[in-house]
Amino acid sequence: MSNFQFDYDTFYKYYTNDDNIKTKDMTPKEIWFYRHSNSEEPEKDILSNKYILVNGIEVFISKSKENNDKDELFFTIPTEIENKLWDIHFHFGKDSITPPNKKYRSTEENKNGQIDIVFFHKTIQEPEKNGKGRKNCYYHQNMKIDNFGKIICLQATNSKMDEIFPPDEEDFSLIKEIISRPFPPLYKKKKRKKTNKKSSGKGGAIKFRRKSVRRR
Repeated sequence: MSNFQFDYDTFYKYYTNDDNIKTKDMTPKEIWFYRHSNSEEPEKDILSNKYILVNGIEVFISKSKENNDKDELFFTIPTEIENKLWDIHFHFGKDSITPPNKKYRSTEENKNGQIDIVFFHKTIQEPEKNGKGRKNCYYHQNMKIDNFGKIICLQATNSKMDEIFPPDEEDFSLIKEIISRPFPPLYKKKKRKKTNKKSSGKGGAIKFRRKSVRRR
Protein backbone atom coordinates (compact mmCIF):
# COMPACT_ATOMS: atom_id res chain seq x y z
CA MET A 1 0.00 0.00 0.00
CA SER A 2 1.09 3.56 -0.76
CA ASN A 3 0.64 6.52 1.55
CA PHE A 4 2.10 9.84 0.42
CA GLN A 5 1.07 13.28 -0.75
CA PHE A 6 1.96 13.74 -4.42
CA ASP A 7 2.76 17.20 -5.79
CA TYR A 8 4.08 17.59 -9.33
CA ASP A 9 6.21 20.67 -8.64
CA THR A 10 8.00 18.80 -5.85
CA PHE A 11 8.36 15.78 -8.13
CA TYR A 12 9.96 17.92 -10.88
CA LYS A 13 12.33 19.73 -8.50
CA TYR A 14 13.47 16.43 -6.97
CA TYR A 15 14.44 14.85 -10.29
CA THR A 16 16.15 18.00 -11.61
CA ASN A 17 18.34 18.30 -8.52
CA ASP A 18 21.72 16.62 -9.06
CA ASP A 19 21.88 15.69 -5.38
CA ASN A 20 19.08 13.17 -5.96
CA ILE A 21 20.35 11.52 -9.15
CA LYS A 22 23.53 9.89 -10.44
CA THR A 23 25.79 10.97 -13.31
CA LYS A 24 27.17 8.23 -15.52
CA ASP A 25 30.67 8.59 -16.94
CA MET A 26 30.14 7.17 -20.42
CA THR A 27 30.79 7.78 -24.10
CA PRO A 28 27.83 9.67 -25.63
CA LYS A 29 25.31 7.21 -27.06
CA GLU A 30 22.83 7.76 -29.86
CA ILE A 31 19.24 6.89 -29.07
CA TRP A 32 16.49 6.58 -31.68
CA PHE A 33 12.84 7.58 -31.55
CA TYR A 34 9.79 8.36 -33.68
CA ARG A 35 8.37 11.86 -33.35
CA HIS A 36 4.86 10.80 -34.37
CA SER A 37 2.71 7.69 -34.10
CA ASN A 38 3.25 7.10 -37.81
CA SER A 39 6.55 8.40 -39.16
CA GLU A 40 8.49 7.51 -42.27
CA GLU A 41 11.91 7.82 -40.68
CA PRO A 42 13.11 7.73 -37.05
CA GLU A 43 15.14 10.53 -35.51
CA LYS A 44 18.07 10.36 -33.12
CA ASP A 45 19.29 12.17 -30.06
CA ILE A 46 22.00 11.70 -27.43
CA LEU A 47 21.10 9.66 -24.34
CA SER A 48 21.23 11.64 -21.10
CA ASN A 49 23.97 10.70 -18.62
CA LYS A 50 21.73 11.52 -15.62
CA TYR A 51 20.09 8.46 -14.14
CA ILE A 52 18.59 6.69 -11.15
CA LEU A 53 18.55 3.02 -10.21
CA VAL A 54 15.13 1.44 -9.89
CA ASN A 55 15.04 -2.26 -9.00
CA GLY A 56 18.58 -2.56 -10.35
CA ILE A 57 17.63 -0.95 -13.69
CA GLU A 58 19.30 2.24 -14.95
CA VAL A 59 16.60 4.78 -15.78
CA PHE A 60 17.97 7.87 -17.58
CA ILE A 61 16.38 11.27 -16.90
CA SER A 62 16.13 14.21 -19.28
CA LYS A 63 14.11 17.40 -19.64
CA SER A 64 11.96 18.13 -22.65
CA LYS A 65 13.73 20.23 -25.29
CA GLU A 66 10.42 21.39 -26.78
CA ASN A 67 7.89 22.04 -24.00
CA ASN A 68 9.87 23.58 -21.15
CA ASP A 69 6.80 25.54 -19.99
CA LYS A 70 5.13 22.25 -19.03
CA ASP A 71 8.03 20.99 -16.88
CA GLU A 72 8.25 17.77 -18.84
CA LEU A 73 10.55 14.92 -17.81
CA PHE A 74 11.49 11.72 -19.59
CA PHE A 75 12.55 8.57 -17.73
CA THR A 76 14.21 6.46 -20.41
CA ILE A 77 15.03 2.77 -20.37
CA PRO A 78 17.27 2.34 -23.45
CA THR A 79 16.21 -0.76 -25.36
CA GLU A 80 18.14 -2.40 -28.18
CA ILE A 81 16.04 -3.35 -31.19
CA GLU A 82 17.58 -4.41 -34.50
CA ASN A 83 21.06 -3.25 -33.43
CA LYS A 84 19.87 0.26 -32.50
CA LEU A 85 19.26 1.78 -29.08
CA TRP A 86 15.64 2.94 -28.85
CA ASP A 87 14.04 5.46 -26.50
CA ILE A 88 11.42 3.57 -24.47
CA HIS A 89 10.39 6.01 -21.78
CA PHE A 90 7.93 7.19 -19.15
CA HIS A 91 6.84 10.76 -19.87
CA PHE A 92 5.61 13.24 -17.23
CA GLY A 93 4.45 16.84 -17.58
CA LYS A 94 1.80 19.39 -16.63
CA ASP A 95 -1.36 20.22 -18.57
CA SER A 96 -5.10 20.85 -18.23
CA ILE A 97 -7.95 18.76 -19.62
CA THR A 98 -11.72 18.43 -19.35
CA PRO A 99 -12.23 14.86 -18.06
CA PRO A 100 -14.84 12.84 -19.99
CA ASN A 101 -16.27 11.69 -16.65
CA LYS A 102 -18.27 14.68 -15.38
CA LYS A 103 -17.73 13.87 -11.70
CA TYR A 104 -14.01 14.70 -12.03
CA ARG A 105 -14.54 18.08 -13.75
CA SER A 106 -13.84 21.39 -12.04
CA THR A 107 -16.87 23.25 -10.68
CA GLU A 108 -15.14 26.64 -10.88
CA GLU A 109 -16.84 28.86 -13.44
CA ASN A 110 -13.64 30.26 -14.94
CA LYS A 111 -12.23 26.78 -15.64
CA ASN A 112 -15.05 25.46 -17.86
CA GLY A 113 -14.72 22.04 -16.28
CA GLN A 114 -10.96 21.81 -16.86
CA ILE A 115 -8.62 20.43 -14.19
CA ASP A 116 -4.83 20.48 -13.83
CA ILE A 117 -3.32 17.08 -14.54
CA VAL A 118 -0.05 15.20 -14.89
CA PHE A 119 -0.07 13.88 -18.47
CA PHE A 120 1.77 10.68 -17.70
CA HIS A 121 2.26 8.01 -20.33
CA LYS A 122 4.66 5.34 -21.49
CA THR A 123 6.04 5.75 -25.00
CA ILE A 124 6.91 2.53 -26.84
CA GLN A 125 9.02 2.81 -29.99
CA GLU A 126 7.87 0.36 -32.68
CA PRO A 127 10.41 0.30 -35.53
CA GLU A 128 8.63 -2.64 -37.14
CA LYS A 129 5.62 -0.30 -37.62
CA ASN A 130 7.61 2.88 -38.35
CA GLY A 131 5.99 4.61 -35.40
CA LYS A 132 5.32 4.52 -31.69
CA GLY A 133 2.60 3.51 -29.25
CA ARG A 134 1.45 4.97 -25.94
CA LYS A 135 -0.15 3.85 -22.70
CA ASN A 136 -1.73 6.80 -20.85
CA CYS A 137 -2.84 7.56 -17.31
CA TYR A 138 -3.39 11.28 -16.68
CA TYR A 139 -3.83 12.00 -12.97
CA HIS A 140 -4.16 14.94 -10.55
CA GLN A 141 -1.13 17.22 -10.07
CA ASN A 142 -1.69 17.30 -6.32
CA MET A 143 -3.26 14.35 -4.52
CA LYS A 144 -2.97 11.98 -1.61
CA ILE A 145 -2.09 8.48 -2.78
CA ASP A 146 -3.19 5.65 -0.49
CA ASN A 147 -3.31 2.90 -3.10
CA PHE A 148 -1.07 3.38 -6.12
CA GLY A 149 -2.92 0.95 -8.36
CA LYS A 150 -6.22 2.76 -7.82
CA ILE A 151 -5.06 6.15 -9.11
CA ILE A 152 -7.83 7.43 -11.38
CA CYS A 153 -6.80 7.89 -15.03
CA LEU A 154 -8.64 11.11 -15.86
CA GLN A 155 -8.37 10.96 -19.65
CA ALA A 156 -10.77 8.00 -19.69
CA THR A 157 -14.37 7.63 -18.52
CA ASN A 158 -13.59 4.88 -16.04
CA SER A 159 -9.99 3.66 -15.76
CA LYS A 160 -7.32 3.13 -13.10
CA MET A 161 -3.53 2.85 -13.04
CA ASP A 162 -3.50 -0.91 -12.39
CA GLU A 163 -5.74 -1.47 -15.41
CA ILE A 164 -3.32 0.32 -17.73
CA PHE A 165 -0.20 -1.11 -16.04
CA PRO A 166 -1.01 -4.48 -14.39
CA PRO A 167 0.66 -4.96 -10.95
CA ASP A 168 2.24 -8.27 -11.99
CA GLU A 169 4.25 -6.58 -14.75
CA GLU A 170 7.61 -4.83 -14.34
CA ASP A 171 6.33 -1.45 -15.54
CA PHE A 172 4.02 -1.15 -12.54
CA SER A 173 6.82 -1.44 -9.97
CA LEU A 174 9.06 0.93 -11.97
CA ILE A 175 6.36 3.60 -12.24
CA LYS A 176 5.39 3.24 -8.60
CA GLU A 177 8.97 3.77 -7.44
CA ILE A 178 9.57 6.74 -9.77
CA ILE A 179 6.39 8.52 -8.67
CA SER A 180 6.74 7.83 -4.95
CA ARG A 181 10.50 8.23 -4.43
CA PRO A 182 10.50 12.05 -3.83
CA PHE A 183 7.85 11.83 -1.11
CA PRO A 184 8.09 10.61 2.51
CA PRO A 185 5.27 8.38 3.75
CA LEU A 186 2.46 10.19 5.53
CA TYR A 187 2.53 7.66 8.31
CA LYS A 188 4.65 4.74 9.39
CA LYS A 189 3.60 1.39 10.69
CA LYS A 190 3.90 1.11 14.44
CA LYS A 191 6.45 -1.38 15.61
CA ARG A 192 5.27 -3.96 18.08
CA LYS A 193 7.09 -4.01 21.37
CA LYS A 194 9.09 -7.17 21.91
CA THR A 195 8.43 -9.09 25.09
CA ASN A 196 10.68 -11.77 26.49
CA LYS A 197 8.92 -14.93 27.53
CA LYS A 198 10.62 -16.86 30.28
CA SER A 199 10.57 -20.63 30.47
CA SER A 200 9.48 -22.48 33.55
CA GLY A 201 12.94 -24.06 33.79
CA LYS A 202 16.43 -22.69 34.04
CA GLY A 203 16.86 -21.76 30.40
CA GLY A 204 15.66 -18.13 30.66
CA ALA A 205 14.14 -16.64 27.51
CA ILE A 206 12.98 -19.18 24.93
CA LYS A 207 14.78 -18.89 21.60
CA PHE A 208 13.27 -20.16 18.37
CA ARG A 209 15.33 -21.24 15.37
CA ARG A 210 14.07 -19.88 12.07
CA LYS A 211 14.05 -22.38 9.27
CA SER A 212 14.31 -21.08 5.73
CA VAL A 213 12.10 -22.82 3.21
CA ARG A 214 13.15 -22.95 -0.39
CA ARG A 215 10.21 -22.20 -2.64
CA ARG A 216 9.98 -23.94 -5.95
